[in-house]
Amino acid sequence: MNKAEQIKIKRLITTAQSLQKKRPWELFDEIGILAITLANRKTPFYCVFLQETIIVCPNPAALKGLLYMSEQEHMPDIQRLRYQQHFACFFDQIEDLSEQWQSILKQLDIQPIDDKYPNFESAMPGILPDTLVKQEIQTMLDILIQIGQSIDQIADIKALDHDTETQMVHRYFDFDQDQWVFDTMDMIDDSLDVKTLIVNDDILKQCKQKPMIDQTWELDVAYTPIMMPAKEGHRQGVIRVTILADHQQQLIYDQRLITLQDDPNSIMMQMLTSAIIQRGIPQKLLVRDVIVQKMLSDLAKKLDMTIDISQVLDVIDVFVNEFSKQYAH
Repeated sequence: MNKAEQIKIKRLITTAQSLQKKRPWELFDEIGILAITLANRKTPFYCVFLQETIIVCPNPAALKGLLYMSEQEHMPDIQRLRYQQHFACFFDQIEDLSEQWQSILKQLDIQPIDDKYPNFESAMPGILPDTLVKQEIQTMLDILIQIGQSIDQIADIKALDHDTETQMVHRYFDFDQDQWVFDTMDMIDDSLDVKTLIVNDDILKQCKQKPMIDQTWELDVAYTPIMMPAKEGHRQGVIRVTILADHQQQLIYDQRLITLQDDPNSIMMQMLTSAIIQRGIPQKLLVRDVIVQKMLSDLAKKLDMTIDISQVLDVIDVFVNEFSKQYAH
């Protein structure tokens, strides 16, 4: 880490500590979601304040994923990775920090506030949450500075008299006025944008010829806690497995490892239709979330197959746990 990088990281940390003192999460009921459009960007980041945590979503889809994830109370933690796309700033005690981050804090002579230090995270779909990279450090710094200035101008935010359920406060740089200003923007539509998967006509014809069978299947592109081999200069992906299982008999019908180059949705559809052609049409299919349900809705309608959502998929989750144990050894 060169001198310039040290200066930037230290500024990021001290800016986070200033927010730790201002405690923006205590003003969440008044502010709601804060949208910030940086001067070098045309679209906003969406900032959500949780208890001692600031989550920054880079686009509407990431915000929708965060909001959807917050409702999945029973889903296994590892399966929540599929919705994550954000930067985060939070505050931890020294024993909860990585050795690398502890070393940086010591090198920069950072002192804790209330026995806690700033910590940061960058999360992307299919990638293990990791530390911020160089470009993200500057972006996060710029965003935290604007959050701090917004808190200092809380009276201006209150004057907007906005409805936090239907509107967001929007902070942006007005080049005509040559200053940062506030206005409001509509809350994003919380419906998830999902493209329905269309089956090849020949495959659909073969599926329709099969009888309905009294079975319930489980289908998922399941995340595991196993990391792909690290490559220098690249973030570590997590190993994902597309799995099809018989819910009642607790059998795995098919499974396939997914790489970052694969299209997991196409593989999932291919696995399902191949099983239908081989075994018949299940009366019910259990999937993890509404996203997969919508993806498969066209096929389900044409085959008169019911698709239900279950945050916990009993057979698949047991398989993931056992697979992870075996891989670890």
